[in-house]
Amino acid sequence: MTESEAKVKIYQILAYPQEFIMAHGGEGMQFLNQHIPQYSTRYAPLYARYNPMFNMYYNQPPLFYKILGTAISDGGTVDDLVNQMYTLLVMHQSETVLIENILDLAIFHHTSNNPATKPLFCTHFSNNDYFTINNTWFLHLDQSKWFKYKWMLWFTKVWPNVLYPESFKSVIDRRKTYFLLHQTPEVANKIALFDELYNRLIQTNANSVCEGHIAFIEFSPPSFTELPANYLDIPLSELIAQTEPRIPEFTAERAAWLASVGTVNKLNVMNYSQVFNLGYLEGMFDISGTEFNSKWIDWHTKNLEIISAAGYPIDEYQLG
Repeated sequence: MTESEAKVKIYQILAYPQEFIMAHGGEGMQFLNQHIPQYSTRYAPLYARYNPMFNMYYNQPPLFYKILGTAISDGGTVDDLVNQMYTLLVMHQSETVLIENILDLAIFHHTSNNPATKPLFCTHFSNNDYFTINNTWFLHLDQSKWFKYKWMLWFTKVWPNVLYPESFKSVIDRRKTYFLLHQTPEVANKIALFDELYNRLIQTNANSVCEGHIAFIEFSPPSFTELPANYLDIPLSELIAQTEPRIPEFTAERAAWLASVGTVNKLNVMNYSQVFNLGYLEGMFDISGTEFNSKWIDWHTKNLEIISAAGYPIDEYQLG
């Protein structure tokens, strides 16, 4: 498939009726993406796996949309997004997964759905012109406590998540994507570290790895230029302790910037300070009854149990 042929199909896929939940990781995006279609007749259902140990959902959209969710966030037009998607597709193709396969599967997903419903997908933050009030719901951390909540969930749910050999490459490649598109000396070092970690996992026939050992490279300081010989044996608690000081503060300026994302780009904004209130999300997504809200609060309650077990204070996150 030529580049021009691939881009025609990318435009075609982006033009289908579809909507997106936009958020950073750890905010409940996967939960919402799974449960809103269960309770709203506007959306097509989406298959997901659930991990009860970490109270996490793993949605299974077509690969095209997993790749779209990693697209860079610094603005641009729809044409820019199409060009970037083609670049990402080239990065993700292999002998067994061709670009045309990825594109055709996404097209099949749309053409095989009930035309009276839309698919609802996840995407990480992007201010590209493609995402508008007509297709995107932005989960906005509008208070500092919810900003902290997101990071606590990252450290207690995402980082301890155990990955097995069949997932090593896909997770490492996903975390490499941003750096592959932003070439600087520091970025080049991180790419080298990701590659070194993958090679070490393969060469040692590792049976598993915690996602935190992969994620730490993403957040590591510039001084972290090589993997220690015992890197895979370093406790997650030690990696987290090194990472926590590098978490950006939730300042008034950052809050204003996050708020502007929803107004400047005219996205539908879901304020996190209100999302657990019965009727708030239900009104946005045409959901009747109380069952959706009960499950959403149950998800949050289980999160607090996990956070508390890790030693973080939870009093300010109790509802009601």
